[in-house]
Amino acid sequence: MRSKLLIVFLVISLGLSAQTDKEYNYEYALIEANRQKAIGNLNEALNLYSRCLIVKPESGVAAYELGNIFIAMNDPDKAYEYFERAYNSDPGNYWYMIAYIEILNFKAEYSEAEKVILIYLKKKDDPKLRYSLAGIYENQREFKKARKQLEIIELNYGISETILLKKAEIYKKENKITKGEKELLKLKEYLPDSPDYYILLAEYLNDAGIKERAAGFFMDAYLLDSTNLYAITNLADYYIQNNDISKGFQFLEKAFSDSVINLENKLKTFVLYLENVEFIKRYTIETEQLVKSLLNLYEEENIVHRVAYDFYFKIEDYQNAFTQIKILLELESDNYSLWQQAIYNASVLNLSDEMISIGKRAIEIFPNKSDLYLFVGIGYYQKNDFQKAYDILKDNYIIGLETNTQMQFLTFLGESAYKIRLFDEAFSYFEELILLDPNNLLVLNNYSYYLSLEDINLERAERLSYKTIIAEPENPVYLDTYGWVLFKLNRMEESLNYLNKASKLSNDPDVLFHYAEVLYITGNKKQACEYYSKAKDAGFDPDSIKIKLEICF
Repeated sequence: MRSKLLIVFLVISLGLSAQTDKEYNYEYALIEANRQKAIGNLNEALNLYSRCLIVKPESGVAAYELGNIFIAMNDPDKAYEYFERAYNSDPGNYWYMIAYIEILNFKAEYSEAEKVILIYLKKKDDPKLRYSLAGIYENQREFKKARKQLEIIELNYGISETILLKKAEIYKKENKITKGEKELLKLKEYLPDSPDYYILLAEYLNDAGIKERAAGFFMDAYLLDSTNLYAITNLADYYIQNNDISKGFQFLEKAFSDSVINLENKLKTFVLYLENVEFIKRYTIETEQLVKSLLNLYEEENIVHRVAYDFYFKIEDYQNAFTQIKILLELESDNYSLWQQAIYNASVLNLSDEMISIGKRAIEIFPNKSDLYLFVGIGYYQKNDFQKAYDILKDNYIIGLETNTQMQFLTFLGESAYKIRLFDEAFSYFEELILLDPNNLLVLNNYSYYLSLEDINLERAERLSYKTIIAEPENPVYLDTYGWVLFKLNRMEESLNYLNKASKLSNDPDVLFHYAEVLYITGNKKQACEYYSKAKDAGFDPDSIKIKLEICF
């Protein structure tokens, strides 16, 4: 008998020990999972909560926490799986229910969400759940049901701003704007003498397309607070849209000149106008006045000069844009992109001296920026100081530049070298360019033309020039070059054909002169004289053409 009792006791003891170990492992994993979650180690927390469910599959807390982790990891399908599991494990747990409802709404499973809420509301009323239920009905376009839930909340808990706003929103969806407005009018007791109240009403009516009445409420807001930029800009937009341009911009001008109104808000407003290209083009003069008001009031603010620069650049007023960027250079001399943009602006304006001056100043600050030497070289080239252009470009051209920069270096090196009669070097640069970009039509055209002028490698010149004709058969410059190369190759009939076509497409003096030359050489003296005269009238150097004209007349 004693041995049997002992066996039973051992079996019971072993069972209790196993159960204790299971509880211990669950509690440990849960505590450690919570700790890992708190320190942001979500993957480890996920593993530990999953272990909790292995040990204790009915654990609502582990399932709930896993749902939250999957939400954080942007995996709503997994989150749904675990929130549903948590809710089913304990439907009476308020937080499990709320999480489950939210994920159901996210997945647009409105019927199930409605059922869960109604089960709870039968036991206990809850305004948050009724509000959520109203949202579910609203999403299903059951607007009457949605409003009924909101009215129950009002009946049980009193009128609130949140409920009034929601009712107004629902009325708007039903296109019952007047009823929605009546709801919003009740807000006056919550927002007494506040411009925000009138702005709320104005926005509601404005969105519904009732512009005139909306403008009235924006005016009420403005009268209460003349520095309210939101009210001001909406009033301005209203008057501008109704073709009272002067009155609209009067509001804006007053606001932009008011030092009390926050600069950041002014700039945000102006940027919205700046992004509307049609608006800027239509009201350039009026918008520029806003820019000038900002500059007068905040001349020391970098950001204002940046906005002014963007405005002038957008309307292609490069002179004023250049003025603004030069001011910015003084304020932000360490900003490399500003130096680049300033030089670009100078180039657009053909201000070669400015290009050189700004480039040299920038080089003092950024001596390792190859772009700057390129810009200075281009500046000298544009001034026809080809020797200086060549010297600075050659001294600062290095292998390994970004492809576009390298090609620009080589282009201006080739052009400058040719202009100072370093033909071998010039042609070497052009050959390098062709290796980098075999289809660069401008390079192919110029190089082949220079070869023809110097009577060097005319067969290659013809092949290169012909590629431009294939690519753009109606381009008069390319036709002229190819015709001139053919002339140098003594292919007169073909030459005349291409030069004749070029002369019909362009009134360029060089094109006309080339055609005249070939006509003269081929014995068409009368027609040649006609085209010499046309070349002179088009602007060809009169001294160069003088002898030709004397022969003709």
